[in-house]
Amino acid sequence: MFLIGTFFADAAPKDALGDLDFFRFPIIDPAVPLAEEAPTDGFFASAKTANPTGARALLGYLAGVEAQEAYVKASSGIVLPANPKAKASDSPLVAKGKAMLDEAKELTQFFNRDSSDALQPTADTALTKFIDKPDQIDAILREWQAGAEKVFKG
Repeated sequence: MFLIGTFFADAAPKDALGDLDFFRFPIIDPAVPLAEEAPTDGFFASAKTANPTGARALLGYLAGVEAQEAYVKASSGIVLPANPKAKASDSPLVAKGKAMLDEAKELTQFFNRDSSDALQPTADTALTKFIDKPDQIDAILREWQAGAEKVFKG
């Protein structure tokens, strides 16, 4: 048993998927609303593309039911489509995961998906400092912001 997302199923042999299961991280404080990590994979196009109409058409197709269902079918069967009209796999893992997400009051995704490799060391330092000295949150956030400004201006 180990702490990892269901993406692990993509690396597991297809005949072993029935042996995999997962559960919600144990609740430590019942007063804290349920939250789940729900990273979302997506497609992006440059605002400076030479073909904005084609880029929008491609992104529209990729977000559509047909492409989303093809993505689900090509995966191990544990991914959920981003398009709510697309059919997900009917596997027990998907049903269980979808129920957990539906019950969650908050959804988050991995920090590194919302950030950049260049900012990661600054973020790691800020998070470590916060764990050590949560009462210094304002100073930590100012430092983090200054680091981010240096990264994105460079």
